[in-house]
Amino acid sequence: MITTASNKAREGAGGFRAPIHEQRAENAQKAPLQGLQSGFWPSQAPILFVHGLFSTGRRSLDQLRSRLAILGHETRDFDWGPMGPIAAWLRETDIARRLLEHVEDGWHVIAHSRGCNLTREAMCLGGCFDQVFFFAPALPTTAGFPEHGARRIEVLHHPKDHVLSLGSRVFGWTGIGEMGRVGYQGSDPRVVNHMGVTPSLIHGDYFEEGHINQWAGYIHRQLSILPPYEPPYPY
Repeated sequence: MITTASNKAREGAGGFRAPIHEQRAENAQKAPLQGLQSGFWPSQAPILFVHGLFSTGRRSLDQLRSRLAILGHETRDFDWGPMGPIAAWLRETDIARRLLEHVEDGWHVIAHSRGCNLTREAMCLGGCFDQVFFFAPALPTTAGFPEHGARRIEVLHHPKDHVLSLGSRVFGWTGIGEMGRVGYQGSDPRVVNHMGVTPSLIHGDYFEEGHINQWAGYIHRQLSILPPYEPPYPY
């Protein structure tokens, strides 16, 4: 795996590490291609991946990342460590600041679960992203997004996401909500809901065989449809 100029992990309070990894197509030749959509140009902007709780993204976003790399997209991984909900809540602002050290205005973001909360916090701290894809976001259903934060936000949710149902009841005080179960319930026209059609689709199933190629192809097409980001945002 190719790293960016910062090969060494950045150290913070309490030994926090946030390395950024860059993955290109030549490093993902073994990822399955079946079902991926071709015929669209890859995005001109890099895609940043932000994993969720108790994870480094190896079994989730890394699988999606490898497929988008095959399709020609430049991908980066923000690894904020396999934290639990309380640690992530206590360090949320600090982690979001570190995320912003590694991105530029106009990048795309794909986040999962609590990584969506971190991405939103980064927006609130001044981050300006282009297209944002939230898989099973652990956000409150009516969470607001800064006007400058993103051009478009897509929320992928499923009513059988029992992980978020339980998590919001037990750890709701840490900011965990059920957007990934019931969808976005606010009024921001930039936010679009997509409900998974598989009856048993739950919190991490988006990245399993049989689902992931569908989402990789969809994201590939979406990133090809809108014109490239040109600052400042037109809204």
